[in-house]
Amino acid sequence: MTRDRPLSDDDMLIWRRVARTARPLPGRKLPEAPKKSAAPAKPAGVLSPAPAMHPRAETGPAPKKPAPPAELSGEKRVRRGKLEVEAKLDLHGMTQAQARAALGRFVAKSRIDGMRVVLVVTGKGRGGEGALRRAAPEWLAEEAAHVAGYAPAHARHGGSGAFYVRLRRPPAAP
Repeated sequence: MTRDRPLSDDDMLIWRRVARTARPLPGRKLPEAPKKSAAPAKPAGVLSPAPAMHPRAETGPAPKKPAPPAELSGEKRVRRGKLEVEAKLDLHGMTQAQARAALGRFVAKSRIDGMRVVLVVTGKGRGGEGALRRAAPEWLAEEAAHVAGYAPAHARHGGSGAFYVRLRRPPAAP
């Protein structure tokens, strides 16, 4: 990586401190210190002027980011801690028939109990292509009366071997 501007005095001080602690790989030597800035260092708390805009950026507003698919919005909220995983179903060791039946019961009961986000652990299977992992999205689609959406789980919840399932609001009481 190259730098287009020289380093300030503070940056040089930091560079020297870090360079003293580094050991070069065998057969190599430490890189030379970057060029020192001729400009005086700015006092702490002084803001830099805004960078110049790219010429093309002046032609109009920045393009808007497309909205994430419905399946991802629940995952993001769970990752950010806005929604908690309220229940977990682990399908490890089940046959496909057992897992399908257990998933249907779990989703229906969780929705009736008023839960909004549950975790379904399928496991990754051998080579990352497990039968339960492949079948779970199809099974969740069949449960559309109860399921609002789903997304792969964060690594701390099982990663690609698990799904966050967002449930629809429970049916209104008669």
